[in-house]
Amino acid sequence: MASRFRSTYALLAVLVVLGLVFYFFTSEGASRQRRDSSEGSPYFTESQIDSVTRVVMYRPGSYMTLEQQEGGDWLIKGEQTYKAADEQRENLFRALRQLPVGKLLSQNAENWSKYGLGDENKRGVELFAGEEKIARIYFGDFGPIYSQVYIRHEGNNSVYLTPTLLVNVAGTTVFESWRDKALLPFQSDQIKSLSIRVDEQRWTFDSTDSRWKQVLDGQEVVIEDQESFQKYLDSLFQLSGQGIEKDLKKFSTAHSAVALQPMEGEEYVISLSTSDDKHYARVSGGEDLFTLSTDLKNVLSPNFLQKSDEEAEPTEEKKGDESEAE
Repeated sequence: MASRFRSTYALLAVLVVLGLVFYFFTSEGASRQRRDSSEGSPYFTESQIDSVTRVVMYRPGSYMTLEQQEGGDWLIKGEQTYKAADEQRENLFRALRQLPVGKLLSQNAENWSKYGLGDENKRGVELFAGEEKIARIYFGDFGPIYSQVYIRHEGNNSVYLTPTLLVNVAGTTVFESWRDKALLPFQSDQIKSLSIRVDEQRWTFDSTDSRWKQVLDGQEVVIEDQESFQKYLDSLFQLSGQGIEKDLKKFSTAHSAVALQPMEGEEYVISLSTSDDKHYARVSGGEDLFTLSTDLKNVLSPNFLQKSDEEAEPTEEKKGDESEAE
């Protein structure tokens, strides 16, 4: 009888051990499966990104704030405040949307310094929806390859290895790279007159009743091809610089200029100069020089208008030539 009980207890013990082993492996497998399924998935939801109204970008010794205004415009704030470059802002939000959960490397805070994520690290990005903080992400050292970086999230001990896309955008707190470098701060439908000088040539235009006219010898002549002229205007309003120079001494005598009179406000003048084979634009009232990739003379010259004027109104000399030809 006692032998039978001992056999039963032994069998129960074996079953308990087997059950524990089975539970350990199945739970570990399930945990690994959950971890693997989350790795590579987006860290932020679309609704989180859509709700962002302020982004603070940190690096040692400096930070910048990208903030949305009531009208929808985004400003970049540092020592001064400027309109933010749309392309740079779009790159940032694209990187946030594409940020994956990443590969989990450690869940121990003691390992942070090993990955360049210690308390002394100040690089990172902070996201807000109004006054509510959505997240703060810390950037650490680069990973085994340059296209990867170690990151951690505030309030979480975990260290992840992710692509560097977000770091490449948000880690660049060079203020000038975030400024909007458009030479004209308004749209073509907001101006009522325009004057252009390229070397010794000059053109003047006025807008009346949504129609553009060219001023010739004091007379206003309606531009026949309004569509072509509007395309020309649009090309002017797409002009932008490549960078910013602080040394105004690099600006020599202007060879060309654009003067615009908005519906409201003061006249806005852009002066163009070439010095040491480099091209610059200076804006009235501004203290910066925009560096240009090329001379804008060909862009500014409305050659199609000159041609149409010559065809429409031949000079007396040309009329004489035509008579002789007949």
